[in-house]
Amino acid sequence: MTQSINISYDEAGSLKTELFFEFQVMFDDEPAEPERDRSWSVVPRTPTHLELTRRDANDGYCWVKSFRDEVTDRVDEHACISSPTHVTHTYYKNVSLDVYGGPRLSEFIPDPHGFCVMSDVFAERVRTLRLQGLDVRLAVIRDSEGTLKHPKLLILQFVGKCRDRTPKVEHAPNACPYCGAAPMICQECGFAPWQCPTCGKEGRIAAHLHRGEDDKRLRIGIPKGYFQRGQILEGKHWDGADLVSLRPGSLFMSKRFLDWLLMVHAAPFYVKPARFCIDGMSEKQLARLEEVQKPLE
Repeated sequence: MTQSINISYDEAGSLKTELFFEFQVMFDDEPAEPERDRSWSVVPRTPTHLELTRRDANDGYCWVKSFRDEVTDRVDEHACISSPTHVTHTYYKNVSLDVYGGPRLSEFIPDPHGFCVMSDVFAERVRTLRLQGLDVRLAVIRDSEGTLKHPKLLILQFVGKCRDRTPKVEHAPNACPYCGAAPMICQECGFAPWQCPTCGKEGRIAAHLHRGEDDKRLRIGIPKGYFQRGQILEGKHWDGADLVSLRPGSLFMSKRFLDWLLMVHAAPFYVKPARFCIDGMSEKQLARLEEVQKPLE
């Protein structure tokens, strides 16, 4: 007997594409994830890191390692009208980096821990765009173990706000199946930590990995190709910024900023079109949406 789905995602509404793009900086010029998901567009460096190191092992690109778990200047915002404990937005006042690799600086500096790091020269160009949702601050260089000594690197944070489509809980209480703490998925702000803040257990899992009747976890049903078609951003919760984050490491940019990055040949990064739901947006939000589609000067 097929067990019912407890957590479902829908794709209803007036969804627009090519307005916002999910953005990630790849660690190398051949990232692993787009190999599994062809909806990503890859923008590699020229020459690539592999091409450089094949010619000269000491002539590669610089890369860094951030210390997200050690950051003490993390700021969590709590703006949920349902619960003051829910984290609705996060940014960092300071980020520490160790520097590795060769002497070359690309526009974006790969970081396996997910911060968006830029060279100082490129950061100044980005600053001049005066984009909403842009936060650029100097990184703290903890150690330089590569050939590039004392580089000046900056952190680009996407501090604009929006929300993605909140999944619905059905055929079960919207609560941790182990300790009963509720809600598991907040329908007001979308806060949905994988580990229950009360008991620390994971209360949900993909339906195909569920172990049957003895498994208390709720079953997640995701339509085939849902994320390949792009995450759904809820325009009614958008603050009008060009650069928004849904949670640490989940970054989205407007098409006009992406077009600018392509025009100036910035690299390395990859992007995927998001879906933007315009239902419920105010006239002010719709006017701002028209504005952010105009090319940057």
